[in-house]
Amino acid sequence: MHYKTIEKFDLNNGPGVRVSLWVSGCPHKCEGCHNAELFNYKAGHEFTPETMQQLVDLVKDDTISGLSILGGEPLCPENIITVATICRTIRTFTGKSIWIWTGYDVIDYKEDNKILFSMIKNNQFDVIIDGPYKKDEPAKKPFRGSDNQRMFALDNGKLELIQ
Repeated sequence: MHYKTIEKFDLNNGPGVRVSLWVSGCPHKCEGCHNAELFNYKAGHEFTPETMQQLVDLVKDDTISGLSILGGEPLCPENIITVATICRTIRTFTGKSIWIWTGYDVIDYKEDNKILFSMIKNNQFDVIIDGPYKKDEPAKKPFRGSDNQRMFALDNGKLELIQ
């Protein structure tokens, strides 16, 4: 997996001060996407064990509320194994919240994707925002790119629509 950037103090993508990982590669290629440079799966840097350690160290900081994983598409087949490992590692070593953004319909996609199903079953993230970006549906809801996107909380292996 490749990633474009790691934001060390992000105030826009989730509650509190967060570390945000912007992964590369996206099959959706939504019209008007403000991250079009992340359509390319090789954009940016290769995610390595050193990158993982850097993420853990950054998220452990007492001023950080958690990790946000955005893109590109974190849950596409090319990225999901690494993203699942990141979630499991961050959860194990920090216990802090993890938010994920995906262009997939998470309810349908979890039925077809054993890795995502396992992530849900094992509570490896806290919030997921799903749905493709639609430039003609400006966001009025918090933490969304467009208003068609839904926010789910994960609790005890179950997704609950919260907004």
